[in-house]
Amino acid sequence: MSTYLIEEKGFVKEDIESIEGKWGKLPAFYAIVTFKNEPDVEYTYFAHDNDIFQFSYKITDKGGDEGIVEGNLKNYYPHF
Repeated sequence: MSTYLIEEKGFVKEDIESIEGKWGKLPAFYAIVTFKNEPDVEYTYFAHDNDIFQFSYKITDKGGDEGIVEGNLKNYYPHF
């Protein structure tokens, strides 16, 4: 996932706070990514047919309390 974010999306390693892989049902494997410039937003990515998609995001309770809303997300790149 870090290779995709750096090579395909233009982030630098220092932009990324954390990447946590998760096993689920559908998709079977996905990653939760947190960026340093938005520590209170968790972005969900998954791979399908050799492509990687940013599937969704979740604003933490703390982020919501601080007034973070979809309109001011810095790393939100919807696929659809």
